[in-house]
Amino acid sequence: MNPLKLLAAVSSFFAFFASIPAVMAHCPLCTAATGMAVGVARFYGVDDALVGALVGGFAVSSALWANNAFKRRNWTVMPWQGAALVLLSLLFTILGFKAGNLLNGAILFGLPRLLSGMLIGTGGVVIGHGVHEYLRQTNNGKNIIPYQGLSIMLASLLLVTAVFAGGLL
Repeated sequence: MNPLKLLAAVSSFFAFFASIPAVMAHCPLCTAATGMAVGVARFYGVDDALVGALVGGFAVSSALWANNAFKRRNWTVMPWQGAALVLLSLLFTILGFKAGNLLNGAILFGLPRLLSGMLIGTGGVVIGHGVHEYLRQTNNGKNIIPYQGLSIMLASLLLVTAVFAGGLL
């Protein structure tokens, strides 16, 4: 990559993040909608850890979607861009929930159940994505089944939520 192009891309990236307010999620509308979903789920008695697992999965999938969109436009600025976007998406979601005072209540693994669920859900989907990438590598860069990435990540998320729904944690 041309050094000037890389410098321009990195400068634009940091200028964008410097221009946003101190507490702003990766998408304010998404965070507000997800926060409302947490409130509705709490109203109906759904465990925060279960909701958190789904929120964590959403954070990973939206970050991976953004990374793929960046790649299609040749906006890859660093080797671990996908991982950085996943971490930023999760971080901004957590900050948005913290600002909305949603990270309270019962504890799991020393953290609020919603946050524990988010971290475990994120881990499950990241592992599922890793399995998908491994299968693609072993099959000459092609999926073995249609919608393989979506299927494997959804299956890993369903496995995580089944653990929470089954009351195992």
